Amino acid sequence: MNFKTFFPLFVSLLAYSIAHAEVIDRINIEGVSVLPQEAVDHYISVSVGQDVDSQDIKNQIQQLYSSGYFSQVEIKLQDHVLTIILTEDAVVGDVSVEAEFVSAESVEKELASIGVLKGELINERALEEWRIAKQTGLRGSGFEHAVIKIDREVLSEGVVSLKIHLDEGDAIKLKAVEFSGDFNLANRDLQRIIRSGTTGLLSFIMYDDLYNPYMIEQDRLRLVDFYKAKGYRAPKVTFRVVDVTPTQRIWRSTYKKVIFDIVPGPKFTISEVDFVNDQAPWPEVLKARILEKLIGASYTVNIHQALRHEVIDFFSDDKHAGFYKVLVDDVIVGADTSKLTVTLDKSVAKTRMIFFRGNRSTEDEPLRRVLKVGEAQVFDKSMLRQSEQSLKNLPYIKDVAISTVEVEEGVYDVFVNIEELPSTFGGELGAEFVGGISAKASLSETNLLGYGHSLSAKASVGSKKRDLAFEYLIPNITLSGHSLGFSATYSKMDKENKETLTYHSDAFGLGAAYTMPISRHLRANTILGYKMNKYYEVDKASSLVRKFFENRDSDDVTQVKTGFGVTYRDIDSAYLPTKGIVADAHVGVALPFGDAVTYYDVEGSVTGYYPLGEMFEQPFVLRGRLMAKYVNDYKNEGADVPFFARYFAGGLGSVRGYGQLGPKYIDTTYEIDEETKKQTKNIYSKVERSKGGDKLFVANLEVQTPSPFPDLVRTYVYVDVGNVFEEGQSISLSELRGSAGVSGTIALPMGDFTVSLGIPFNKESSEEFKSFSLSPGRMF
Repeated sequence: MNFKTFFPLFVSLLAYSIAHAEVIDRINIEGVSVLPQEAVDHYISVSVGQDVDSQDIKNQIQQLYSSGYFSQVEIKLQDHVLTIILTEDAVVGDVSVEAEFVSAESVEKELASIGVLKGELINERALEEWRIAKQTGLRGSGFEHAVIKIDREVLSEGVVSLKIHLDEGDAIKLKAVEFSGDFNLANRDLQRIIRSGTTGLLSFIMYDDLYNPYMIEQDRLRLVDFYKAKGYRAPKVTFRVVDVTPTQRIWRSTYKKVIFDIVPGPKFTISEVDFVNDQAPWPEVLKARILEKLIGASYTVNIHQALRHEVIDFFSDDKHAGFYKVLVDDVIVGADTSKLTVTLDKSVAKTRMIFFRGNRSTEDEPLRRVLKVGEAQVFDKSMLRQSEQSLKNLPYIKDVAISTVEVEEGVYDVFVNIEELPSTFGGELGAEFVGGISAKASLSETNLLGYGHSLSAKASVGSKKRDLAFEYLIPNITLSGHSLGFSATYSKMDKENKETLTYHSDAFGLGAAYTMPISRHLRANTILGYKMNKYYEVDKASSLVRKFFENRDSDDVTQVKTGFGVTYRDIDSAYLPTKGIVADAHVGVALPFGDAVTYYDVEGSVTGYYPLGEMFEQPFVLRGRLMAKYVNDYKNEGADVPFFARYFAGGLGSVRGYGQLGPKYIDTTYEIDEETKKQTKNIYSKVERSKGGDKLFVANLEVQTPSPFPDLVRTYVYVDVGNVFEEGQSISLSELRGSAGVSGTIALPMGDFTVSLGIPFNKESSEEFKSFSLSPGRMF
């Protein structure tokens, strides 16, 4: 205790020591101007009516000092009135952080969490505790010479500026992890157990290879558990740390190598099984089956699974058998043998009520439909984890946390804490005055009226043409996860314009899709669609289109299409996935009704997400996609695929920066006789156009990087390759076109927009490439 603290305490005690104990009739608190009264009251231990003595006064003074909010405390007791005179610490006027590697933003958040932020009183005790803990943490995580200093600059009376200096010093990096000894298992298997990061290609950016003694010890314990799971009951794992000098040094870092010395010991087998009846009795038939399976078997992690399987199989007529628990313990009884002690626990946990919190925009019902637990039903921890994951896969949910509270023995209330996206609504209004008036409107919503339904509607109405498109999806129409979707499209050209404009069509279409779950991650879907196009001015169209209509009796095209597909989806979040995989496969067939076109298409894609690390509290995520498509006319052998069913590549969604890729053709158009309105033999123009193809292959690889505004802009480094291929042409790697660069997706109220800046590779001179591009939507 310094002199400033000790002197008022000494004066107060000296003044009180000459008086007798008194009963307090009133308490006055003076000198408080910033701290709320209720916060001061929290540290007042004496009360009106209390008979206080010198020890009570001493305890009260010490308690007020221990709060960390007061630089001076003085207490007076006179005529049964206790007066507490407080001098508050200074108010924070500003907080600045200087650091080389640690994120200043993360430090400011840590300080704010302990109340050190602008406009608040400085809590010196909390601030010093944070400094010590942060400095100790840095020294234990690769910066052994880290020093944190806090400077205070007086801005005005009672207001100071805090300057936090983090001098991390030399970083200690983990160059490599090796294993020695007769460790009996493959090196690659052991490396997969290790969680400590070693120096890699991006370590100079991500700093994911800092030497952390605590993490090394955790790795040692993981190796011990790994060997025990393999049947080595008493493995010995130690480690050595040695200094290394790499061929390339990164800045001023020093490097170490960790060598784990492993002595597995003998592999144990089971010689005895002791059945304990404390929780529930073991049926004799079940005991006999377990003894037959376990005696003489190796003691591995699979033993627990084997026991559980036998119990579930034996009690198969009991609807709660899947929730029974088998508790296993073991004791070493010989040089390489052990005895198991097994207990059967038939108790189950049941929900009473389920409560949702934080879902201000979403009703409870759509959330309940994806939960794996229900009220008055039995559950276990795995069902709670699956429920969290199912909720996170809803497109309007940002994060979820589920907790339980036991209200009586075996009965729990479940609390589901929801963090919704700020908005899932997108809309656009616009008008054009080129060649006539045209108004456009669109809207999209993935959580319509809070019921989780998805709606998308677009309309364009003008003096010459009207276009309408509508999609509606009802997810989870049943508790088992079935979904139903509908779509409708309409396009109409005004009659007076049909004879003056170039090639165009009126169109009408309807569609329906049904999805059913097969397993937790696998879903099957079927589609049925009808579309009718009535084409006009075909003689003014490109030669590719004209060729399609040459042998047709009508310019009407009808499509009746059905299809079947499967989707595998296992990702950690629908909002911004950081881990997992999504795979789709689909087969569609245009049915031969009347003069309807006949073709089939096969499409498949695989998208994966892999977390590489974290920086500035934002993830580095490796995202990759492979996509392939094929279409063919199954009725007219050797015929070209219809022009509207062909695939095109280039731009956002395939290979960024390119125009249309793939095979080209010379589009020859002819002059039109003004009197007869018929095509003549005189060539009007010859233009090279993209023909599209019957095969498409695209591969995308990108790394999601930290962004200064993560909720507004998501940034990536990318590489794209792909192309389309003509009938009879095989997919060739040498024909793939590529681009590489940086990309950013901007999340605006009317939808996402993607900006890309890249360079091409393996590009043909005739192909168009734009280094800078801006497109609505996102890559995948």
